[in-house]
Amino acid sequence: MAKYHNRIVTKLIGENIKKIRNKQNLEIEDIAEITGFHRNTINSIERGANTDLSHFVEIAFALNKQPKEILEIDFEIKPRNSLSKTRKEKNRLTVRILMLIEEGFFKKEKTTREVCDALTGKYPESTHIATKNISVILMRQAQQKKLRIIKHGRKNSYQTIRKK
Repeated sequence: MAKYHNRIVTKLIGENIKKIRNKQNLEIEDIAEITGFHRNTINSIERGANTDLSHFVEIAFALNKQPKEILEIDFEIKPRNSLSKTRKEKNRLTVRILMLIEEGFFKKEKTTREVCDALTGKYPESTHIATKNISVILMRQAQQKKLRIIKHGRKNSYQTIRKK
């Protein structure tokens, strides 16, 4: 996988580093001496080169600034990709299954298919639910002792654990 580089953001950060350095009447060589980095490294970062956090933090310290002060730049907040409907639904599944447990849905044993049907009935927008995703969450709830697993050959059913 290729290393990601948001050139717009790194350029803005680099420009801010340079602006702060110039306000303090410091030369690139001064920052290089304080940090122990080569002057070319500092120069590249100021021009928007991709860098690691360690370099960034040390440069901030050399400028006697908290890293967050250097990041005080107005960015357009826009994620690279949007979350797919499937992924959004997976995020909601655990919460919704926990609600079913609290509501007593699992007092009688339920199969994964029954859980899936209940969720799509209760949440009509949940059309992208795969039973395998529900199965994983139900198994996790069983490991956390919120449900018990009842085996029927290769198939599992789930039921709330009765409190003594």
